[in-house]
Amino acid sequence: MTATEPRVGADLDGHRPAIGAWAYFEGRVVPIESAQVGLPTHALNYGTAVFEGIRAYRQEAGDLALLFGPEHYDRLLRNARLLRVSASRRVPRFAA
Repeated sequence: MTATEPRVGADLDGHRPAIGAWAYFEGRVVPIESAQVGLPTHALNYGTAVFEGIRAYRQEAGDLALLFGPEHYDRLLRNARLLRVSASRRVPRFAA
């Protein structure tokens, strides 16, 4: 399965930001400085979280191709249910 990498703005000197300069936070891609959680956050204090690594490869045209995107998302949902985390059952556009 393939998906297109989200386009994010350039920094002040016109170059693409470094890897790690952006985060997916509360349903949006935001600058990493804006992705802040409070100190009493359960995941921060106790390590309760759900994580699924998804491998992606840059294509010649510049897009990213995800390897087994929907399968990874299904596994993420299955694991999230263990912590009673609710999430959309519809596969996101980036993973389809």
